[in-house]
Amino acid sequence: MKKLLLGIVICLLPVLAAACGSEPTPKPTESYLDETSGEYYLDGVTYELDHGAKTAKANGVYSLSITNYWMPDYIKVNGKKYNIVAADPSLFASQDELTTVRLSANMTEIPATMFYECTALTDVTLPEGIKKIGDGAFSGCEALQKIELPKNLESLGAEVFFGCKTLQTIVLPDSVTSLGDCAFYGCQLLNSVTLSKNLKAIPDDCFDECASLASLEIPSGVESIGLEAFWYCTSLKTITLPDSVKTLGARCFYNCEKLTEATLSAGLTQIDKEAFAFCGALKKITAPNALKETLTSMYGALDVELVFK
Repeated sequence: MKKLLLGIVICLLPVLAAACGSEPTPKPTESYLDETSGEYYLDGVTYELDHGAKTAKANGVYSLSITNYWMPDYIKVNGKKYNIVAADPSLFASQDELTTVRLSANMTEIPATMFYECTALTDVTLPEGIKKIGDGAFSGCEALQKIELPKNLESLGAEVFFGCKTLQTIVLPDSVTSLGDCAFYGCQLLNSVTLSKNLKAIPDDCFDECASLASLEIPSGVESIGLEAFWYCTSLKTITLPDSVKTLGARCFYNCEKLTEATLSAGLTQIDKEAFAFCGALKKITAPNALKETLTSMYGALDVELVFK
């Protein structure tokens, strides 16, 4: 009976581990210290050691072909523990066979272009401590369909997901206050976007050529929408600007060919003449009285209903 119970427990261990959310730590297949450079080599990646702070930084890739990389939280060198806290920019740039990555839980930033043009990348596990994702960090990751952003994330840089052609869903946690230009430029399959409630601006070219984006709720608190922010969002059907929006950039909804209705914010006092250029399906614009003269001159002779409040 005891042997039977023991066998059942052993069989259940993997199930219990998964239920508790624990993550197995794979054993390194290659690791050694270069006594000359002082760098530590681990499964294709080199680490710079800070002996004073007892920390390590991933600073290079020495393998020509990495497909899966599981970055540990720390490494042990000569019996001493070094927490992995950072990585150099462009660490995995153009590693076109890389598909899966797990990063150290001690990292707080994804540096610029870290995964630039990792065209096969499909699965990234970001630690909850990440507060910043740098410029172009995932630019050109054409196979990346989804990514879960950490709940404490504060800022995303310019072109952070530029050209991620198969990215379909993005949720910006409410901790995010800053978003860079061209953040989602060319995300052709992006169809679901949740913006942070604490975002103050939708920057220039933010959603350029997001051809599958049919709707988007702009949270109250956003004060400006940048130059060509929704350029060629050809599936966008309606847009409602909260009253917090004060400025619209030039050509912000240029060639949104399926856009039928736009509700502009009460706080808007001026609008670029090409803000809705080539929006051939546009039938109704609701706007504040301050824009009556401008919009009447732009659309008065066209088949567009103008409602002023």
